[in-house]
Amino acid sequence: MEKLSGSIERVTYYNEENGYSVLRLAPDEPQGAAEDRQGLVTVTGNLPELAPGEYLRLNGDWVEHPRHGMQFKVETIEQAYPATLYGVQRYLASGLLEGIGPKLAERIVDHFGVETLEIIDQHPERLREVPDIGPKRVRIIVEAWEEQRQIKEIMIFLHGHGITTNLALKIYKEYQDQALSIVQENPFQLARDIYGVGFKTADHIAQSMGLPTDHPTRIEAGILFVLEEMINEGHVYVPEQMLGERTVALLSIDRPQFTAGLERLEEGELVFTQEVPVLEDEPETTHRAVYLTPYYFAEVGLARRLNEMADVLLPRLSDIPPMFTALSDNLSEMQAEAVRTALSSPVSVLTGGPGTGKTTSLQALISVVESAKKRFALASPTGRAAKRLSEATGKPASTIHRLLEYSPVEGFGRDTDNPLDI
Repeated sequence: MEKLSGSIERVTYYNEENGYSVLRLAPDEPQGAAEDRQGLVTVTGNLPELAPGEYLRLNGDWVEHPRHGMQFKVETIEQAYPATLYGVQRYLASGLLEGIGPKLAERIVDHFGVETLEIIDQHPERLREVPDIGPKRVRIIVEAWEEQRQIKEIMIFLHGHGITTNLALKIYKEYQDQALSIVQENPFQLARDIYGVGFKTADHIAQSMGLPTDHPTRIEAGILFVLEEMINEGHVYVPEQMLGERTVALLSIDRPQFTAGLERLEEGELVFTQEVPVLEDEPETTHRAVYLTPYYFAEVGLARRLNEMADVLLPRLSDIPPMFTALSDNLSEMQAEAVRTALSSPVSVLTGGPGTGKTTSLQALISVVESAKKRFALASPTGRAAKRLSEATGKPASTIHRLLEYSPVEGFGRDTDNPLDI
């Protein structure tokens, strides 16, 4: 990466949400064609809140913007306080420190000179020496100064461990003044709390801080990472044997260390384990399943709710089955059985991989229901899925929320007490 250093002349743009900034910088060294007539260069990137007069050491790359010309795109930043009286006054007058405006900044610098920032940092009570500064104003200035110092310390620490400014800003926004202690105590917490920080990023930070490869927090975070990866592949749980093999390979640890880490996670209720059959037709053969705890209770809750619905609800299509025989010629026996079950049960689940006949079974079910002149509805969780459902069946389909007349303010218009007449 290229290096650039200098003092901020002005902040052209700053986005509080993501820290994206456009700065005009007076560089220490001539930058040739990148400079404008005033000798300034444009700096862009996701940065902490900065002020005119601050001195910066930057790492990044020069890029050519099609409209605005050459710009320095920042990757990492090191902040320093201004070294000149002019820079100090501009820094204090920038509005970055609450309680100090341009006129007060001028009076403070006139009184303390080049020692101004050192006095605010080390002996803030001396601000009372400046005319018209009372104890309340001093307290406001000191609090603002402390906040800015914490941000600088956090940024310096994070950059020292290879963290980009953009990610450092996310970390600070999430944890505020606790950011430094949290990252130092458990960098793997970042992967749980901050969008865009995965296990591998957190592990890189941990390794750069000298955390041992067999540290308990690393092992626990690695187990959770492997679990989440397999959930993303479509699994609700992972067999312990498979989970152990993948975690040991990922972390370069021993199997007993994995087992101890899994036990700690279970004690902390972050994971849930249960013996489950390996094969449905061989229930005596089991293996230990490891769930992320929310997925275990989601699975159990779903099964319980389906059973309750099957027990409590009355079938609404039970008068149809005699009409079905004329429509079953083109179906396999399994597909025909699926349709019969859907007609005779208050609730049913049709599942299977691609090409197993789900759509054909659904089309047959719709034909039977239409032949019996029954009203029905088709719905999917998302708009895209509803569109695919409609294309597959040739019938209108909506999202479940729209079908149940959902309102963000009033909730669902259709529910147990006000069911759909279909």
